[in-house]
Amino acid sequence: MKKLLPILFALLLAVSCSQSAGRVIPEGTFVKIYADMVLADRWLYMNSESMAKADTSMVYEAVFNRYGYTTQDYLESVQYYINKPDKFSFLVTKAKDRLKNKSKEYSDLQKKAEEKEAAEKKLAEQADSLKLKKQDD
Repeated sequence: MKKLLPILFALLLAVSCSQSAGRVIPEGTFVKIYADMVLADRWLYMNSESMAKADTSMVYEAVFNRYGYTTQDYLESVQYYINKPDKFSFLVTKAKDRLKNKSKEYSDLQKKAEEKEAAEKKLAEQADSLKLKKQDD
């Protein structure tokens, strides 16, 4: 038994050292994470008072957690994909496309909201006009 314990410890140590520190994030999820990181950076830039207080690693950790990953997983993934430059370039391009699509979606929603607001304002003006006509009668 005394000899078995050191062997088990050595085996456990060898197995734990042979495993990487993180998991490689699948391509589709990596693209989403990368795009969300860009958005987080942009938000921090636009909210400079928050940027002074924020530790970006904490902001990024929230992004990673949203998808069920850690900073270590992200770093492992970057290392993996950087060793495949064409794949990494493809993923960054996909993230850029995702951001463009999201931007268009937000612009379309903003336009619809402005149109709705204008229509509501017009209806309110018409209602006020009708009230004034009734009072004149």
